[in-house]
Amino acid sequence: MWWNVTIRETLVRVVAVEAEDAYAAEDAVWSRYRAGEIVLEAEDFSDVELEVKEAGELSPRPFSI
Repeated sequence: MWWNVTIRETLVRVVAVEAEDAYAAEDAVWSRYRAGEIVLEAEDFSDVELEVKEAGELSPRPFSI
């Protein structure tokens, strides 16, 4: 029997920014994030979840490590 196991990691970082309002604050952080100035790393790890679903008798995409 084959199983598909999804691994989902969550990285979290709080960024303090001075802005006129919430929209401007979000825009400023998005801009910095897209520019690569804010990069979440292992130290920002918050959580991990595993989800297991039956794949059936044959694996749709076998994966070897």
